[in-house]
Amino acid sequence: MASPYSTIVRAKLKHNAAEIRAIADEEGAAGLVIGLPLGIDGDLVPAAQAARDWAHALSAATGLPAAMIDESLTTSEVQALLINADMTRARRAAMVDKLAAAQILQMALDAVKSTAPS
Repeated sequence: MASPYSTIVRAKLKHNAAEIRAIADEEGAAGLVIGLPLGIDGDLVPAAQAARDWAHALSAATGLPAAMIDESLTTSEVQALLINADMTRARRAAMVDKLAAAQILQMALDAVKSTAPS
């Protein structure tokens, strides 16, 4: 089960790449999983193209392969879960991005597991 690690504030690519590479080295990560914000119909909207461009640049800067996972509805699903858990708005705001990222990672891990030979 994937769990939140930490929040990395987006900054210049060089700074983010160094921070992410250090975490990957420390944790033994073999690659990156990056959310792809597709449109409601699965279209490649401008935000999705920007995410793809950033993922390619980050992959090149870290030397780690990057997989992109459709992140559609992850934030709203996490928010609904936290509301049902009777969490305050302030606490939800602090948790939603981390939990949505963990959900995206879990989706990637599940996809790898389902395609692995038995």
